[in-house]
Amino acid sequence: GKEMSDATLAMALSETVEAEISVLIASPPPYLHTPGCDRRLLPLDPGAQRGREQKLLFQWECAVRAPEDSPYARRGAYRVAIRFPQGYPHECPKVQVLSLLVHADVELRDPYEGQLEESFYERLVVRAKGSAVDAPKTHKETPGLRESGSLRFNIGDQVECNVGDWIPGTVMKLWYSEPRWEVRRKVPYQVKLEDGRLVYAPLDHDRLIRRPRKVLAPAADADAPTAATTTDDGAAPTPAAAPPADSDSDASAESDGGELPAAEGVRAPPLPREERPVFSIAQVLELLADALRGPLDEDDEEAVAIWASLAHRQAEQAESEAAYLKICLHPELFDEAAGPQRSWFVPSFLDAFDAKSEGALRANLRAMATEVAPGVFTFEMLSREFCDMLLCELQHYEGSGMPVVRPNSMNNYGVVLNSIGLERMMDQVQRRFVRPLAAALFAAEGAHLDHHHTFMVQYKGGQDLGLDLHTDACDVTLNVCLGKEFRGAGLTLCGLRGAARGGERRFQHRHSHVRGHAIMHLGHHRHGADDIASGERYNLIMWCKNSPYRLSKDFFAKYSLPPDTDRETPDLVCLSYTHDSDYETYKEYPEGKRPKRDAGG
Repeated sequence: GKEMSDATLAMALSETVEAEISVLIASPPPYLHTPGCDRRLLPLDPGAQRGREQKLLFQWECAVRAPEDSPYARRGAYRVAIRFPQGYPHECPKVQVLSLLVHADVELRDPYEGQLEESFYERLVVRAKGSAVDAPKTHKETPGLRESGSLRFNIGDQVECNVGDWIPGTVMKLWYSEPRWEVRRKVPYQVKLEDGRLVYAPLDHDRLIRRPRKVLAPAADADAPTAATTTDDGAAPTPAAAPPADSDSDASAESDGGELPAAEGVRAPPLPREERPVFSIAQVLELLADALRGPLDEDDEEAVAIWASLAHRQAEQAESEAAYLKICLHPELFDEAAGPQRSWFVPSFLDAFDAKSEGALRANLRAMATEVAPGVFTFEMLSREFCDMLLCELQHYEGSGMPVVRPNSMNNYGVVLNSIGLERMMDQVQRRFVRPLAAALFAAEGAHLDHHHTFMVQYKGGQDLGLDLHTDACDVTLNVCLGKEFRGAGLTLCGLRGAARGGERRFQHRHSHVRGHAIMHLGHHRHGADDIASGERYNLIMWCKNSPYRLSKDFFAKYSLPPDTDRETPDLVCLSYTHDSDYETYKEYPEGKRPKRDAGG
C-alpha cells in the first residue's frame, strides 16, 4: 500500500517524542543531565539516508550521567544523540554517543564512532517487549496516539485518511505488513480509499487517520442514504490542525456497513506481545545508564572482563584529567560552567554572531569569512592573548609528565585536547561558534556539527617539519594558528577527493598562517603542511563531525572513495607519497619516506 503524507507522519511523530521529552525534562530521572539536553528536535532527511528500510525522522541530543558507583561517573555526563524512526514507538530508536567514551558497547572506529553494538539493541528490545504489557507509562500520551493495548478502529470501520487531503475509506486489515518490510514491522491499519487505492497508516494518530466527517454508504447498498457527521472536536479537515488535548479518541466510530461492521466500544485485538515492543526515551537512557554501571551480560565472563578493562581505561583517563586540573596554569580554560569567554575571540568574530534572526546570522557569517579558493574560507578568530594562554597551557601539560595522546597517525608531536580535560570546553566552542559558521558555509557537510576531535599540532626543526598531502577524517576542518614565530610552514590546498578529471590533484591555494587567524575547509579537501624553514608553528585543529550527515548516501559515497585514481597529469605540489601509487612516476620519494597506505585520512 501507499503510505500517507510524509509531512503529516513527521508531525505526528514529533508530537509523540516531544511529549516524552517534556515529561523527562520536567521530572528528570537521576541519569538525565538536563543542562546538556536540547529543548527541540532536529529534523533529519530520510530521503538522503543510506540503506535504511526504517527511515530516521528526528534526532534529540541529551546528556546521560553514569551512576555514582560507576568508574564512568568520574568524567561527568556523556552527550548522546537519539534518533527516531518513522515507526516509533513500535520501532527501535538508534543511539550514538557524541562524547569520548571508551566502553565495550560503544564503537570507537571512524566513521562509526559512538554507535552502539547490536547487543545493546537486543537488550533494549527485550525491555520494550516487557513494557508493552507490564511497565507503567513513563511519558505523557500524545492526544490521538493510542498505546499498545488497543486500536481505535476495527475492520470495516469507515474512516478518513490523510494522503495530502482527507479521503474517506474503509479499514481492511489490522496490524498490516508487507513481505518487503523488515521482520516484525507492522502498522496499525490498511485502508481502502473510496477511489480504490490501498494505503496504510503507520501510526494510530488523529493526524493520519480519523473518524469521517461523512460516513460512506454501505458497500452492499449503494443507494442507502449517507449520514452526515463531524469529528468529535469539530476541527476543520486540515492535516496541520493539532488534535485537542480533550479529544475522546477511545470511542469507536459507528459504522453503517462494510465487510465487518464494528459495534460500539469493540477493541481491535492486540498484537502478540513478542511481536510489538513499545519503546520509550526513558528506556533508552535507563539502559545506557545500566551499561555505564556494569556489563549488561553479567553471565558472560569474557564480556565482563572486557567491560572492566575498558572502564578502567576510562577511569584512569578521568583521574589523569583531575590530577592535571590541580596543577594547570589557567583554570578558566577548564571551567565548563563559565564556558568560552568573550576575551578569547577578536571583536570582528564576535560581532558576526550578533544577529536578530537566523537569516541575518548566516549573512553575517558569510560576510565575515573570505573565500580564498572554492570551498576554502579564512577569517580572524582568536585573540593573541588567548592564543598565548592556550599554547602556554598545552606546553605546560606536555612538560607535566602526564600521559600525552598524539593527534593522529601522521603527527608525531602535539596533544589531543579532548584527552586532557578540555573536551567539554571545546564542545561549547563548537556548539556556539563553529557549528553556525560551518552551517553558513557548507550546506550539507556543515549543516549540524555535533562532535569533534580537537588537538594541537607542532612543527619545528628536528621534529615534524611538515605533513604530506592528505584528507582529514572529518566533515569540516577548522585550523587556527596559535603562533609562535616562524618562516615557511604554509598550508597547500588542492582539490576535493573524488573531483572530476583529476581535480583532487590540482593546486588551488597556499595559505600563510597568521596567529589568531583561521582557515576552514571540508575534510575531504586534499591539503598538506609545507615544511617549516625556521622557528616553531603551533596550530589548534578541530576535526568537526556531523553525525546526521554521516547517515547519508552522499557521505558514504565520498568516504569509500580511494585517493585519486584519475591518472591525468597532476600538479606536482599536490602529489602524496603516502597515498598516491603513481608518485614515483613524477617525483622521487623524499629521503626516508615510503607509501603508508594506512596512514592519515
